[in-house]
Amino acid sequence: MLEIQKFLKNENGGKFTNETILSTLQGPPWFINIKRHPKYPNLVQFTYDSIKSPKDDPIVIECRGIILDENDNWKVVVRRDRLSVLISEVSKILLKMRPTSLEFNINIDEVDHLLSTFFLK
Repeated sequence: MLEIQKFLKNENGGKFTNETILSTLQGPPWFINIKRHPKYPNLVQFTYDSIKSPKDDPIVIECRGIILDENDNWKVVVRRDRLSVLISEVSKILLKMRPTSLEFNINIDEVDHLLSTFFLK
């Protein structure tokens, strides 16, 4: 079970509404952006704030566009795989380095749930 699912399930021990729990995630320390699907409001997308969210927090790490089904006990509907997240982070670091003697080419192919390939030349 994912950390975000544990949080949503444990916090809701019958005392709070799901909306109250979701608003807790939107504030400190997580600053998670939460969006409901317009046609299927039970589908909820969680995305971290690129500036405010602590990147080393287990909940924030999972909130990279993950979509959970509120009506099905917060079951995962869509989740980026760990490799694509790692590739994304590595590519950001490489772009910040701006190497002069090292040429690189980053190619990320989205194939069936973001199966990714990474090439460094």
